[in-house]
Amino acid sequence: MKQELQTIIAAQKVPADLKITYSDLHKPEGWSEITIRGDGSVEGKSTNRIGEHELLALISLLIEVTAWEETQEILHAPDQTSASLEISVSEHLSRVWERFDELQTSNRLMQIRTRMQQLARQRSTMPPPPAIHYP
Repeated sequence: MKQELQTIIAAQKVPADLKITYSDLHKPEGWSEITIRGDGSVEGKSTNRIGEHELLALISLLIEVTAWEETQEILHAPDQTSASLEISVSEHLSRVWERFDELQTSNRLMQIRTRMQQLARQRSTMPPPPAIHYP
């Protein structure tokens, strides 16, 4: 995954099939998920569109914190509160997770979640798609 993300930064071109999903399950707050795609679409509690500049900045953060590397040595239990990050591009897929109570300590997925939440809330930086007019 490192090579694929570095290639995107070097080319300064985000492929449309890029997908970054952060999700967590934390009791009693419940479950949350944010997905950002290579076309700039942001899906979560609300939808948004961001520009390539913002996508490239997020990819740079993923590289900086080595987001594709698993840091947990103990297997995840199904009933355990945790956060996960999934990155896919082309035919490559990376999934990592951290226990929810360790997010603050490692700060890795927390940084990514915070940045993705900011992108989800910010004003759209992409022009709206052209209107379709029917005769």
